Amino acid sequence: SLSAAFDYKSIVADVGKSASFTCRISGFPLQEVIWLKDGNIITFNKKMVLNADNLRVQISDVSTDDKGIYQCCAKNEIQTVCGSTALILGGRRHTKIFGKNIRNQKCFFADEPPKIIEKFRSVVKTPGDNIKLKCISGGNPLPAFSWFLDENILLSSDKMTIKESIDDSGKVVSELSIASIKTENGGLYKCVATNQGGKDFYWSRINIYGPIGIRSQPSLNVVSGDNAILNCPVFGYPISDLKWEKDGTQLPNEIHQIQMVNDSLVIQNILRTRDSGIYSCFAKGSDGTLVEGNVQLEVLVAPKLSAFSFQDELVQEGSRGRLQCVVVEGDLPLKMQWQKDGKLLPSDLGITVKDIDEFSSILTITTITPRHNGKYTCSASNAAGTASFSTYLAVNVPPRILPFAFQDDQFFKGMRAHIVCAVSQGDLPIKFKWLKDGQEIRPLEMGINIRNYDDHANSLSIESVSSTHTGNYTCIASNEAASVSHIAQLLVYDSFFLGVIAFVIAPKITPFYFPENGLTEGVLARVSCVVYQGDLPIVINWLRNGKIIASDKSIVTKSIDDYSSILTIENIQRQHSGNYTCIAHNSAASISHTTELMVNVPPKIVPFAFQEDHQIEGSLIRVSCVVSRGDLPLTIIWLKDDDKLPETIFVKKVDSYSIVLSIDPVIREHTGNYTCRAQNQAGSATYRAELIVQVVAFCDIYYNIPPKWILEPASQTISNINDAYFHCTATGYPTPAITWMFTKDIKSIRHKLHTNAENEVLSNGTLIIKNVSKDKEGRYICIASNGVGQGLSTTVLLSVLAPPSFNKKDNTLNAEVGERIALICTPNGDTPIKIEWFYNNELIKPSMNRFKIVEDKENSNSTLNIVEVTRKDSNKFECRADNNFGSDSMFFFLNVQEPPEAPVLDLNPNGGNRSIFLSWSKSFDGNSQITHFVVQYKRQVDSWQLKQINETVEGSKSAVKISNLQPATSYTFRVAAVNAIGTSKLSNEVTEATDGDVPTGAVLNIDVEAIDGNTLRITWKAPRKETWNGAIRGYNIGYRVDGSNEPYEFSALEVPEDYTEDLIYQISKLRKYTMYTVVIQAYNDKGVGPLSEQTIVMTSEDVPSISPQGLRCSALSSKSIYVLWDALPTDSVNGILRGYKVLYKPITEWYDSQVQFKNSEKDRITLQNLEVNTNYSVTVLAFTRVGDGVKTNPVYCKTHED
Repeated sequence: SLSAAFDYKSIVADVGKSASFTCRISGFPLQEVIWLKDGNIITFNKKMVLNADNLRVQISDVSTDDKGIYQCCAKNEIQTVCGSTALILGGRRHTKIFGKNIRNQKCFFADEPPKIIEKFRSVVKTPGDNIKLKCISGGNPLPAFSWFLDENILLSSDKMTIKESIDDSGKVVSELSIASIKTENGGLYKCVATNQGGKDFYWSRINIYGPIGIRSQPSLNVVSGDNAILNCPVFGYPISDLKWEKDGTQLPNEIHQIQMVNDSLVIQNILRTRDSGIYSCFAKGSDGTLVEGNVQLEVLVAPKLSAFSFQDELVQEGSRGRLQCVVVEGDLPLKMQWQKDGKLLPSDLGITVKDIDEFSSILTITTITPRHNGKYTCSASNAAGTASFSTYLAVNVPPRILPFAFQDDQFFKGMRAHIVCAVSQGDLPIKFKWLKDGQEIRPLEMGINIRNYDDHANSLSIESVSSTHTGNYTCIASNEAASVSHIAQLLVYDSFFLGVIAFVIAPKITPFYFPENGLTEGVLARVSCVVYQGDLPIVINWLRNGKIIASDKSIVTKSIDDYSSILTIENIQRQHSGNYTCIAHNSAASISHTTELMVNVPPKIVPFAFQEDHQIEGSLIRVSCVVSRGDLPLTIIWLKDDDKLPETIFVKKVDSYSIVLSIDPVIREHTGNYTCRAQNQAGSATYRAELIVQVVAFCDIYYNIPPKWILEPASQTISNINDAYFHCTATGYPTPAITWMFTKDIKSIRHKLHTNAENEVLSNGTLIIKNVSKDKEGRYICIASNGVGQGLSTTVLLSVLAPPSFNKKDNTLNAEVGERIALICTPNGDTPIKIEWFYNNELIKPSMNRFKIVEDKENSNSTLNIVEVTRKDSNKFECRADNNFGSDSMFFFLNVQEPPEAPVLDLNPNGGNRSIFLSWSKSFDGNSQITHFVVQYKRQVDSWQLKQINETVEGSKSAVKISNLQPATSYTFRVAAVNAIGTSKLSNEVTEATDGDVPTGAVLNIDVEAIDGNTLRITWKAPRKETWNGAIRGYNIGYRVDGSNEPYEFSALEVPEDYTEDLIYQISKLRKYTMYTVVIQAYNDKGVGPLSEQTIVMTSEDVPSISPQGLRCSALSSKSIYVLWDALPTDSVNGILRGYKVLYKPITEWYDSQVQFKNSEKDRITLQNLEVNTNYSVTVLAFTRVGDGVKTNPVYCKTHED
């Protein structure tokens, strides 16, 4: 691209002298160089000569007609660029100012905002005509002009020229010219004059005959509360009607909306919620054509801050301070800033600022000191305005007591005790108070003497201690900030006996010290030498570096009493450094204590100033900051307005004590307060001088300087993802504003660039494009403008060399064994791109039959086909892309999936009598997560097909407890793994038996029968086999009389293992004809099983087992005998008693055949028809169904005689 510039922004020439200036042109191709003066092409002559290369102009015999703005313009088919310089008339001229003749004097003028004093009028033109629009404005500094058509900025081109010049009255004249106009050149033209004092504008419509049309218009930004003027961006003429609408509603429809005569829409007191949005204008041509245009109205809201303050009106020193500044209203982006006392926060006060978010900022003072007193201001600004809020901080310093103590561990009656309460810092006045054991001590009470040394020290002494003085002594120091205290304990013993020999006690000194880190020069230094033990008289002397301190006004020693002395240095200086010794001696001994005083010397800056009260723009400024004293190392820095220096100001270190600030050339923006700050460990010092830079105007001309390139941007070719830097710096007066525009190509719309996450425009004009990519390629235009002349613009190209890259670097693919799969690699980046494939970091070659690579060079992609994937293809595949600018890789992590391999069952499962704990080792999962396991089991004797049981186990587990098994039973187990692809083969089989358990089943088919009156025969079958829970070792047969509460009487019957035949058992020695309950239970090695159901059976009926008792008889007559006996007991009947048999016979008969009997159901009978006077033998027996029981012994009775 082309560039044109002069070596100097202005040239001062005396009338009658010669002047020359050279134009520096760079770039290719260069077709033509044009020279202009005040916007007009120069006609060269003998007085004004152009050299052969068209780059240098020589003016001889300079006159007043030669003053003005000179431009050289370089031109080719693509662009035209111009550089500018000003020719200013210098001395040897007389000028009349305010009625006085002043020779060779410079005049200074205050800022004056622009004022447009000559304007163009609205006209109606025909296509093909020429138009020239002129605006003239005054102001100081001289304003810069900008031109707009329907709010679109206008720049000089082949068909449009914008010229600026300064007329004889010092006003800026700006002219816009368009040759051979077209209908679309019509519209609302606006000229805007701007300087640092403000701006002024004027607009008017230029109508050009032709069909109507609409052009685009940038959005209109208006601050909330202001008025907005909306103009319809229509061209063509005549326009028969124009209407406004918003959201389908015709305007104006509210009182704050006004449609002017020129069809502009004025909206008063703008509110965002009410007025922001898109406004549509509908223009109707004379031929009936209707066009629609849109104007976007953006309402900007200025910041509004919530009030804040420190928590207390008076803040204690050492506390923590915090302020939170919150923007409760206002648009982004916001800039928030803190100030102290109207200046930026000093860097040496330990104040930190943290932005919480876009709307809030916190100022924190970790440890408050008196230096933090002042006014704190938070300001927030955005495009709409600035708001600020201030609060004050007042700091109170509490006292700080130096620690003290009674120095002797043992005080005996009659000894002297003394302590000093000294305050090292704190606001005056400070009040002291002493307490003993919490009670205030009155002066001279208990022989205790309290004495004020000065405003910062107070002592307590006891000339002769006794046991009543034992206790805790508290010193309380108070001021408005706080009360602080310190306690020392005193212990006094009643006796002190060393025999009858009298002696003098040697003195002892309470140790004292200066601060370990030293004291800063200029502060007060004080130490107290207190003798807390020793007999009088005692002499106290002070030494410095081993020499008695001579009378010195700066060092004062003062005896407080016979036991203490104070050394005071009111204003310590470096020469006071050294060792200070207190010597106390009496007739017994001499003792001393020494402490070192170190004096830290803070910096001191020699006052400086800029050479003159007002510096002239363009001159050289140099000022030195010299530190006359202060400890090394020193840190010396320069600040401008309490902030870091701009890049245009240079600093050079001369030595350890001086630093030089240089500005060359100085411009108006350098005006400000310049501070030199020197700092060391002792403190810091600052000195400030104000620099005022004035624009000089000779009394007969005000002048500004058009922009001139200092550093012109150049096209760049840069690699992808790097940052691109375009440096663009121009000088001139006023300081040119640098604006960056971007367009993708020459046909696209330009967009203004702002600082955001992708771009950053620095204050020096440098454009940083962050993390460049292909979409940021294009044309970048740097525009330097200060309103003087046409300004400068340069277009540069950004080409991005894109190495290969991938939108997604890592890819994970799943495939099943045997599946065909294609890996597609499509890199981004500049072509040609070479693509290679790697398998497990090994290059895939054409000889690898399983892989087939298909390349599409036209679209820069490559496909790797795997015909039939196998397990070993579960690996990393890399697509590596290379071009001339770099390389990148995309990775495919292929996960070939298949059913899992069979798990491996552990060979030693374990468990109990009804469960088994089964575990297994996981095998290859088939590259797919195991979803679950299927555990199969059966009894060992059963068939898998008929008796298999399945149990499902979560895939994350590798063990399971199989429950509800039969005891003492062998089971066979196997397991299979299941994933999303399928089920594994079955594992190895493992057989394991459960432990035995007591039988759980009762015996079967119990049958009990009575064999005789004493014996029962029992038969039964074994319990069901599945309830044995182990080998049946035998049976317990229990019996008891039915209805009895007695326990069963058990007899055991052992049986062989696995005996399943019918079982028989007899129980003998039972009661006859008795109901018995019989139960049976099986038992094994683990214990007994359940009792069977009760079987009730009665033993057989039998004859009575005893004879009736109490047999007796008596004769009733000669032929009858009455026989009685006792009834047979029930338990001896052994059945159902059928009755009694009474057997009788005469005793003369010895043959049993002669025996007669009679039956009786009762226990008595009368025998009839007996022989007279005959002695009879009588016996009785009981009988049942079974037979006769035992007979009684006979009794004898004799019938009576007749």
